[in-house]
Amino acid sequence: MKAISEPMQKQEEIIKRFDWDYLIGLDACRADSFEQYNKLEGSYERVETPKGDTIAWYNYMFPAKYSMRLYSASPLLRSKVALFDYFAGAHFRKVYDIWDTDWNEERQTTLPESVYEYAREAPKKSIIWFEQPHFPPINEKDKDLWPDEKRLKTEGGGYLLTMIFTGKISAERVKQAHFNNVKAVMPWVEKLVSELEGKILITADHGELLGETYAVENGIPQIGWLHSERVFGAYRPKELYTVPMLVIEK
Repeated sequence: MKAISEPMQKQEEIIKRFDWDYLIGLDACRADSFEQYNKLEGSYERVETPKGDTIAWYNYMFPAKYSMRLYSASPLLRSKVALFDYFAGAHFRKVYDIWDTDWNEERQTTLPESVYEYAREAPKKSIIWFEQPHFPPINEKDKDLWPDEKRLKTEGGGYLLTMIFTGKISAERVKQAHFNNVKAVMPWVEKLVSELEGKILITADHGELLGETYAVENGIPQIGWLHSERVFGAYRPKELYTVPMLVIEK
């Protein structure tokens, strides 16, 4: 993996060339966590992503109609019913709803091995979207950081924030859970890459705030958690808007 280059290139300048065969997305992957666990060789740099959440990113990056296929582990990117203000089914030639067919009830997410199984024979001009390292945590020792199905329906991601703000879990535990998710997904990315041929981009839609100060207002540090274009877009903290970009040609 080559050294990080400075200054950062804008992510869209690489993706919107459309000269790649496969785009592999790691939802909510920070550059530093990717660098810690990536073992793949290629041309690597940190890049600046335009948006701070998945829907805003897809609206910006893929606003038109494309002949590509999308293999989606994310419930936000679906073939039939629009969720929020992006309907993947209207933008891509075909959307494979892995999140629907292979949803893991125990972990309340789509596991990376399911993405691998669906996408290992994907044709060229495909986007392959892993849900990790986006929460919920998939590591067994981290599962207490996420609510069970009943509480998830009423509290969602707010459960994690409540646990942090009330001091029931430490900031360090949440940060480690993010890194553990990266560690869990990368072997499946490596396995997938070993079966694909052509030009492959591996990147993320956005990073993740894990207790960093994103602004100081009236002398008071503002501490950020997770991600949101609406909340953090005006500040563009580097932990959220700096993502990995690995280019592999094989």
